[in-house]
Amino acid sequence: MSLYFENPVTFPEAGSISVNGIWHPNAPLLAVASFSQDRGGFVIIFDELGESLKDVNYPIHRSYQVTALAWHPEKTVLATGWENGELKVWNGSEKEFINVVGPHKAPITLLDFSEKGGRLVSCDSTGSVVGWKIDSKGDTNMSFHLDLKESVTHLTFRITVKNHPDFDVEGLAKAADVVIVMMEGLTIGYFSVDYQGHLSEMAKVKLSGRVQSRSIGSQGLVWAGNTSELTVRVWDTETNDNYVLPTSLKLYSSDDKSHTVNEIFTCLSYSKLNQTLCAGTNIGRIYFWTKKQNTACTDNPEDSWELNNVNTISGTIKQLMWGSVMLRLPLLSVNFFSEKIWATQKTADQVLLETDKSNYLLQLESQVTDMAIAETILAFTNGRHIVVYEIIWKKNDNGLEKSFSNGSEAEPQPKLVTPVRNLYDMASDFGEIIQAKTNSAGNKVALTLAAANLIPDGKLYIWDIENDDLVVYDFRKYDFPEKDDENEMYETGEHEITLNDNENDAEDIKSAFDEICRNRIPLTLCWDTEDPRLLVCNARKLKMSTEEKKNLKDEDHVIITMFVSSENGIRIHDIKAADPDARLLACVTPHIVTLHKLSIVRDIMSDFNGLEKCDKATRDAVLDFSYNLTLGNMDAAFKAIKLVQSSGVWASLARMCVKTRRLDVAGVCLGHMGNAMAARALRLAVADESLPQEAKVAVLAIHLGMLCERYDLQNKLLRSRNKMDAAHAVAESKDRINLRNTEHAWARTLEQAGDLKEAAARYERANTHLYDVPRMLSDHPQQLQAYMSKTKDKEMLKWWGQYIESQGDMRSALKVYASSGDVYSQVRVLCFLGEEAAATELARANSDKAAYYHMARYYETIGNYEEAVNFFTKATAYCNAVRLCKENSMSEELWNLGIVVSNREKIECAKFFEGLGDLEKAVVLYNRGGMLHKALDLAFKTQQYEVLQEIATQLDSYSDPALVEKCAEYFVTNEQFDKAVDLLAIAKKYKEAINLCLTHNVQLTEDLAEKLTPEKGLVDEEIRVNVLENLAESLMVQGDYHLATKKFTQAGDKIRAMKALLKSGDTEKIIFFAGVSRQREIYIMAANYLQSLDWQNQPEVLRNIITFYSKGKALDLLANFYVACAQVEIDEFQNYEKAFGALTEASRCLQKITNPRDPKQIQRAAEIIQQRLTMVKRFVDIRRTIQMELFLTYLCAAVVLRYCGFHYTLSMTQCRQLLMTGGEELEVAVRRGDIFALMIQHCVKSGNFSDAKQLCGELRQFLNATSSTPITYYLNKDLIEALAQGLGVSVSVIVPVTPKMSVTNNEEVELVEEIIEE
Repeated sequence: MSLYFENPVTFPEAGSISVNGIWHPNAPLLAVASFSQDRGGFVIIFDELGESLKDVNYPIHRSYQVTALAWHPEKTVLATGWENGELKVWNGSEKEFINVVGPHKAPITLLDFSEKGGRLVSCDSTGSVVGWKIDSKGDTNMSFHLDLKESVTHLTFRITVKNHPDFDVEGLAKAADVVIVMMEGLTIGYFSVDYQGHLSEMAKVKLSGRVQSRSIGSQGLVWAGNTSELTVRVWDTETNDNYVLPTSLKLYSSDDKSHTVNEIFTCLSYSKLNQTLCAGTNIGRIYFWTKKQNTACTDNPEDSWELNNVNTISGTIKQLMWGSVMLRLPLLSVNFFSEKIWATQKTADQVLLETDKSNYLLQLESQVTDMAIAETILAFTNGRHIVVYEIIWKKNDNGLEKSFSNGSEAEPQPKLVTPVRNLYDMASDFGEIIQAKTNSAGNKVALTLAAANLIPDGKLYIWDIENDDLVVYDFRKYDFPEKDDENEMYETGEHEITLNDNENDAEDIKSAFDEICRNRIPLTLCWDTEDPRLLVCNARKLKMSTEEKKNLKDEDHVIITMFVSSENGIRIHDIKAADPDARLLACVTPHIVTLHKLSIVRDIMSDFNGLEKCDKATRDAVLDFSYNLTLGNMDAAFKAIKLVQSSGVWASLARMCVKTRRLDVAGVCLGHMGNAMAARALRLAVADESLPQEAKVAVLAIHLGMLCERYDLQNKLLRSRNKMDAAHAVAESKDRINLRNTEHAWARTLEQAGDLKEAAARYERANTHLYDVPRMLSDHPQQLQAYMSKTKDKEMLKWWGQYIESQGDMRSALKVYASSGDVYSQVRVLCFLGEEAAATELARANSDKAAYYHMARYYETIGNYEEAVNFFTKATAYCNAVRLCKENSMSEELWNLGIVVSNREKIECAKFFEGLGDLEKAVVLYNRGGMLHKALDLAFKTQQYEVLQEIATQLDSYSDPALVEKCAEYFVTNEQFDKAVDLLAIAKKYKEAINLCLTHNVQLTEDLAEKLTPEKGLVDEEIRVNVLENLAESLMVQGDYHLATKKFTQAGDKIRAMKALLKSGDTEKIIFFAGVSRQREIYIMAANYLQSLDWQNQPEVLRNIITFYSKGKALDLLANFYVACAQVEIDEFQNYEKAFGALTEASRCLQKITNPRDPKQIQRAAEIIQQRLTMVKRFVDIRRTIQMELFLTYLCAAVVLRYCGFHYTLSMTQCRQLLMTGGEELEVAVRRGDIFALMIQHCVKSGNFSDAKQLCGELRQFLNATSSTPITYYLNKDLIEALAQGLGVSVSVIVPVTPKMSVTNNEEVELVEEIIEE
């Protein structure tokens, strides 16, 4: 059971209210956020005893509280969030809390460190999320800031789930890429998270009720509801099981009256370290559930959890938190270090002292965390103080007196008695010490260590203090490491008497022990309280098995007894199995003490059977005996045990004599054991000089029950000694492969003894009765008849019927055959008796083929061929049926047989019908018999087209090519071209099939095209490519461009594939194919195609054109495209700014061309583009100047008016100069109509309507001279109306009716495009 230690937290002043608390995950530190009326908000750090840490200046704020707390997962770094948005961090090495400057202005609601502590995230009530980076010194620096605009309610980092070391030591950590969310309305969502952070719903559960508290375990979600029932429900996300945990202890009656109160769970907390779940209630109860280690064999999922304790405290429990202190497995403190007295802790301050005759409950003033006991001394500690009691014994009955005297209050002065050594120097890959125990002499220390990765290394270390040496026993690898003296761990030291030729036996014992210890982890170490050589430890398998435990090697948990000495190292003495839940407590010779199911169990050592209450001298003698026996030193063991009167000890020594072949010592052992029969047998065997030494040792082993695992030899030995009962027992339990042999041998023995009835029963069990019982009873006819009348064995009855039939009694034999169910024999006898009708009826009533065959032969003999054929058919003797039909010209029956017979008989039938001239039936039978060539020839001769089509449907790629080609010719002759093409494809006549498709316009479907596609490796690659090209060209002719593209691609001709795809007009596939082909020509072809589309209104197409020209390195074509873009911007949108940008890109493209084919053309094109750029640039600058002038017109200052007038004249002058100096090239770059329109607009905006009217006249005169374009093409409606209003005339005066415009292309534009394209 677990113990509840109550350490109240002492606050600096009364009246403080605790608002939050959090344990450090690895250190005994508790941070508590509190508030009081006098001090305001503050935070204090306490140790495991509830005392605040000294030398720390705790932060206090009069007006604000602490709203969030978070410990660093590894370092002693505490982050505190405050109501005013401040973030204060305490480093364990500092006295002051450091104020971290951040963007928070609202109360910090959430704080959380990442799993390794490298990142800290804080959230406030306004949705501001800040990430902090924690360096190696504990300093905090801001790394990111997000403003989510909404309050954050939960914050969690991705964690790594690690298995518990006691459950799976070698289990690797696995990433927990799942998120479990409990939403309002008791809906639980289970989501998986991919590497990009996207959520995928895996399960969703809707529950009834209302949640009071919840907790996340290692593989599931746990919640407690506040319904009327006291329940905690677990949902296992791996198995999707959900179940309720038990709330009553199994070993105690639940008569507690407090259950009458409406008790509900108020909080939950789960510890990953010891896999324990605790729940608190409103009446002060704490329930503890522990997850069982091995749950594979449990039928119900709820059985995997066990309620192991219920504690009660005062008040309502509002919050539960697991810390890192006092976590023991199991949580029970037990000491058993004295032979006369032992102590068990019952509560935090109560210890029960027990002896064989009495017990006493000791009430202590302080809580006990550890204790130690000797015969007269009892010591306790609470982690800070040590209290020592003296035990006073009654003199009369050796009982325990109910009074204790407190020990001396003088301060003990510790003294260093061992040298100081560094384990980093002594052990390789050292991480930390898991456990260290010293022996009673104080000269040896047993240790278990963890490696640098803090996982137990699976080794037992013995530090010999006197020799300053470290001896290692490796439970996991057995490489028996590094030092030469460590190889002596299992070597016999130098003694007066050696093992001689028995060293191999000692090595066999050592190997057997090593095999049992393989792949285990040592857990608890216990030295004997008096003998400094004896060490006991328990070890558990790395991987627990649910299979049946056949031997000691398969046990999950074992207890190992060993002797440790400086001369011989570590020598294993004994290994025995232990319950998986047992815990090793102590070793007090002659007992090994374990804790199992909340009770102390004292197991006697194997060498102390019958010596449970021996005196000290006997105990020392037995230990010396065991020690020497472990070393294989028989003489020393015999000397040590001479005076001990224990049959168990002498039996152990006798068994050792079998292994060491010391028959002289064995005789003495048998005498002390009182086994007179074994002593006599051994004496006679030793006196018999004809027996070899092995046989004499075997006599001793048999009388000691030391039979080896060769159970077949044991069985044989027992049978030779006529111990049939014992031999049968061995065969039935251990040697089942020889069980029938043993039964048969026992039956032969009984037969020789005259017990025929029992012998017959044994023969039946041996399954040899079919031969041996008739043989045995052949000389006893009456007993044989009685046996046969009772037996139900059909084979035996069949033999009996044959025997009676041989005697001539047919009617009696018929009855016996009927009893045995032998239909064939009954039919045979009835035919012999001439009862034909009865035989026929009996044969037809059953499905015995032998009976059918006999009736068929009978009817053939008497000339009834029709019935004979019928029965031959039922007997599946088709050859005989076909033979009879052919011999007797039974055509109709033969045709019916031809449907069901095998292929060989079908061909025989076909030949018969061919000889009769019935070719139609012959063709069908030849076809079904597999002779397709013959069937095809006959079908052509008789023009059976239906049969020909049936044959064609059966052809495949494995058929004879000549046969397929022949069928194809037939279909061509009958103008069934699609079937002919299909057959030619099957025959791999690819070219002929393709030509046939083109000649007769057979549609090439996708399936047919695949059939006409040769597989790689089956034909020459050149032939395959040629076939694919022909096939693709045929598909092009038929207009199936997508399929043609596929075949050109398979042929490796991507250029032609792209051309086929371009004809399909599938833009999406063209873009995709160009992207995956990555060839320059294909890029250019795709870009040229895309230019034919409406790229002006499709930005994606425009982007792909530029991309493909760039990837295809066709800079001249790209420049041409940019020129086209500029012209579109001018003609359709009058957007000269974008036109200028496009022309700039075109100029850059031409400049990037390094090795042009015609440098002069490229140079000329560059000059033309540069000329256009200059003119467009002048026009854009003039328009910008005019726009500035129009803006300044609205300003009223005189200076500004004069400035505007000046610039008005300047702008108009620049426009006039552009019109006059531009020449013929101007219209290509900047349209004169746009220049006039700009000037007119400027005049109208400036109020110069007369100038505007004059310009309109010039524009109209220019348009009439160059083209029929109306003036409205350049002047919009608003501008014309404003001009007419300013002049005081109608719009028709300014814009007379003109014919429809016609647009002509400029010759120079065509020249530039032609130059660039070339």
